[in-house]
Amino acid sequence: MQIIELSKEEVISLFLQKNKIVNFGIYGYMLPYQNNYIKLFHKKLPNTFVTPTSTNLDREIKLLQTIETITDSHPLKKIKEKMIALQNTSSNNLIKAIITYNNYPIGVLLTKYQDYTPLLNIKNTLTNEEKITILKKIKDLLEELQNNNIYITNFNETNIIIRKSDHDIKIVNLDTSTTKVKSPEYKSNLDLIKKTIYQKYNILTKTFLN
Repeated sequence: MQIIELSKEEVISLFLQKNKIVNFGIYGYMLPYQNNYIKLFHKKLPNTFVTPTSTNLDREIKLLQTIETITDSHPLKKIKEKMIALQNTSSNNLIKAIITYNNYPIGVLLTKYQDYTPLLNIKNTLTNEEKITILKKIKDLLEELQNNNIYITNFNETNIIIRKSDHDIKIVNLDTSTTKVKSPEYKSNLDLIKKTIYQKYNILTKTFLN
């Protein structure tokens, strides 16, 4: 399991590259990085995101580390648990490394899947038969992840990419806090979590076939 510790200068440089953002989400945004993508958790560092300075970065990291100590939250450990859980799935190469600054996780290194595009981009070019096959592949991936105790609570069509040549499917965005690895803290809610995921899958099915 690889951990890439960045220097202060490298972190600031990444936050200054907003013109290179290829995907922007609630929890993080993606930039090209060494033939892959780096996803920075901008939500954790809001002031650094707006004004990338050493002062803002160090102040926010220190605050996050203090919160970690008080709450015993272990964010680095949680990302490691996701990477370990993913090893037995077809998504095993999605998260390539954890990006840290002062030993605190500020992002992840993600595989750049060549020749894949967001599913929404080709939806209108597919036949109903192709759509049904793709939906089955998506369901199989969800079941594979759940069989390995991984639950995507924010599952939706924006988390799915597809390779046009053979309609191979990848579910991405598995690095965020909305992707859960089975643990005692939410074991009692597991049935509800599963139900919610399949409700979202059913919604996807209806909208995708229309």
